[in-house]
Amino acid sequence: MRIDFHAHILPHADHGSSSVESSVKQLEEAKKAGVDFIVATPHFYPYKHNVDSFLHRRNRGYEKIKTKLDELQIQCRLGAEVMLCEGLENLEGLEKLCIDGTPVMLLELPFREITPRLITSVCNIMEMGIVPILAHIDRYTVKNVNSVLRVGTASQLNAEAFFRIFKRGKAIKAVKHGVIQALGSDAHEDRMNCYSEFARALKKIGPEHESRIMQSAADLLNI
Repeated sequence: MRIDFHAHILPHADHGSSSVESSVKQLEEAKKAGVDFIVATPHFYPYKHNVDSFLHRRNRGYEKIKTKLDELQIQCRLGAEVMLCEGLENLEGLEKLCIDGTPVMLLELPFREITPRLITSVCNIMEMGIVPILAHIDRYTVKNVNSVLRVGTASQLNAEAFFRIFKRGKAIKAVKHGVIQALGSDAHEDRMNCYSEFARALKKIGPEHESRIMQSAADLLNI
């Protein structure tokens, strides 16, 4: 099974797709890349969004492409890419933002320094039974990533990291050292090559590492 753990493919759920047509194109590209399981993760900003209205918008987007998903035989699980902020654990209904059928939450780090208060929020979230997986760790400093990984979070890497001159060496090293539990396309409509990158990234790391990463992603999803 080839799992894309991080994708913005739901129409009108966030800025990832502005139309059903755009989402369909993304899904067709995913199929060409051999992807047969996608975790749909529209952005959730605690300072901007209400949980229930977000879920309504997300679920409505899913219903608009469900027929195409069935046609392409791509399974889809709904989640969210949740921005970490101080006190996130106090957000009412936070657990509803976990990936459906799991306690796993895709967590986006801020680009500023990771403070002790942010680490405390991550620890409090984990004490609630939520399992955070850090989104696209290739975008952050090693110091910030390690400060959060140390408390026991999992991590997800974007496929594009393997093709960025200052990131690809670190990306391959992270895969080989078992740091990565999932791979994502981070698909947006303005990046229609993201699924070709996804397929090329898997070819680059080889079948052994692909098998391990896909199995760890499947374990996180309880499939």
